[in-house]
Amino acid sequence: MFPQSGFGVVGSGRPITKYDHTRLDFAHNYGITCFDSEYDQVIESIVGNRKNSFMFIRGIAD
Repeated sequence: MFPQSGFGVVGSGRPITKYDHTRLDFAHNYGITCFDSEYDQVIESIVGNRKNSFMFIRGIAD
């Protein structure tokens, strides 16, 4: 088996990542590829620092 990479939308937020059924419904409705329970802290930091231009590169391994 060879390593693979993928691209997609990352969902975040503790209420969403905590409950399986809610997470699956949310992913289906919004085309979310994966979830990260700590990612919301990164977004809050950027918004709080008033950064208007940014790009995320996130590595997630399973």
